[in-house]
Amino acid sequence: MKIKCAFSAVTLAIACSAYAESVALNDADLANVSAGYYATPDSSRDATVVGDDAVAIIHTNTSVMLDADTQSNTNAVALVNGARSSVANGSNIWDGRVGMTDNASILQENRVQQQSTAAAYLGDWQLQGVNVERHRTETFDSEFDGGILPQIFTFTGSIITYTMTTEVDKNGHEKTTPSTSIVPLTEELKVGRGVAMAGEIDFTSGAGGFTFSEVVDGTVDTTGTTSFSVGVWKFKHTFTESTTVHAEKSGGISGGIELQPFSLRAKGVFCQALIGSCLPYSGHYNSDSHTEETKVFPARLQGASAGQIVMSDGELNNFTDSNVTLEGHAQDGLAAFHAVNASSSQIANGLNVSRGFAPTLLPQAMGLQQNNLISQRQ
Repeated sequence: MKIKCAFSAVTLAIACSAYAESVALNDADLANVSAGYYATPDSSRDATVVGDDAVAIIHTNTSVMLDADTQSNTNAVALVNGARSSVANGSNIWDGRVGMTDNASILQENRVQQQSTAAAYLGDWQLQGVNVERHRTETFDSEFDGGILPQIFTFTGSIITYTMTTEVDKNGHEKTTPSTSIVPLTEELKVGRGVAMAGEIDFTSGAGGFTFSEVVDGTVDTTGTTSFSVGVWKFKHTFTESTTVHAEKSGGISGGIELQPFSLRAKGVFCQALIGSCLPYSGHYNSDSHTEETKVFPARLQGASAGQIVMSDGELNNFTDSNVTLEGHAQDGLAAFHAVNASSSQIANGLNVSRGFAPTLLPQAMGLQQNNLISQRQ
């Protein structure tokens, strides 16, 4: 083998050559050398291709169980018990007790071809990119004791009563008397706003507020009549007086509270009061997070040939049980040319049976031909 190489630059040129002795390549070395197109055999159903971090778990359990007297006194040309096997029985039987012509010939032939290869071919495998999928799991434990003490807001006002009193005496004379009374009012509101907790919060609110109003407005009319009598021997006089009161009430309590913008982002055990005050508080907060990341690789798979293909983080769990169990006297006294007890197997039975016959039944120089051709592929 002869190798020549050259390196060139703007102002420098170097030429070199190397020589090596001939190397003999064995079959393993030649298997890694290819040029042009080459064909691969078709795969069987038992072939499995695993690639690109895929996982394949294959469990195969094969067993044949025969009891002590299961096949006693059995008569057979071929007796087979198998599991996951390739079984081929070719039998030729000729009874020549009756002669044939001198030129006659006997041909009994069984041809059995079985193939169960485990060939597999991956073909053209190319990644097309990557997709990442993340799953985040978070667990937490918290305990809190405390709170917010509200602030007391006092609102004041009054009720004004305008009263007109009209009195009629016993002589029918009316007397009207006006009056005004003011009664003070007080109302207390307890308002608390904030956050006191153990955990995690991200909260934002704008400015706002609320108003309080208690209005008294109305009229009241009352009328009272008083009667009394005076009696002096044989004479009786009755006097009547009436009083009418008309009252109008107005006034009440009103007020308002403005709320400032509130923003809080915290994690743990905390208390923040916008209105009011924080009571003594205690507690704990613990959190734990776990993120699982799965990468999915889109790919192009072309020309693959296999019974099962597991690629790109795939997982295959294949469990196969092949069992043959004969118990008791299951085949006691069985008489057969070919007896086969098999599981997950290839079975081929070729049988030729002939008994001698009279020469006059066949033309001169003609013989007996019996052919069986069996081809199995798995």
